[in-house]
Amino acid sequence: MLREKLKRTICLALGIMFLFGNSLSILAAPEYLEEQEIILEDITHAQIPANVIPLEFDTEEEAIEFIKQNTLAIQNTDELMYFINPLSRVTTAHVVVSTMDFGIAKLSLNASYTTSGNNKTGIITSISPYVAHSGFTLGVVWKEYNMGYTIANGGKDAYIYTNGCLEYYLLINGLIKLGAQNVGMGRTCFLAR
Repeated sequence: MLREKLKRTICLALGIMFLFGNSLSILAAPEYLEEQEIILEDITHAQIPANVIPLEFDTEEEAIEFIKQNTLAIQNTDELMYFINPLSRVTTAHVVVSTMDFGIAKLSLNASYTTSGNNKTGIITSISPYVAHSGFTLGVVWKEYNMGYTIANGGKDAYIYTNGCLEYYLLINGLIKLGAQNVGMGRTCFLAR
């Protein structure tokens, strides 16, 4: 009888650890980018960053349509990953704050953070936001203007943000052009309980 109770207790504890110890992912409804005018400016070959190959188009209209159609939406996410050391009194965790898909590439605002208690309790003690530009990024460069965070709600929540520009290097009928689109991502994340 004692052995059965011990088995049930261990199974219950493992189940709780599995439910709350693994990464959680909840997607919010996408926030669509406001319609922006895309302006293309002429640049020289010397102004193209190293390792960037311009995207090739026949007309400016095709290039602008490509940029508009491939910059779809910013999605705010609560994709959390955290690591629990049962002997520790702190939590080290990671959150995907927002993502933006464009074509077959992605721009993602992320943050690593720690809390003063185990299992994401206590207050936020540190936050390190960063942007990841991944996928097929040929001809597209992320240029960051600023990034930061503001801790609120007594150290439980944080507004994490970044602002920057996606620069599109284009080759249109033999002329090199630069297209740019301003991007702002950010939201309040509930990081500590």
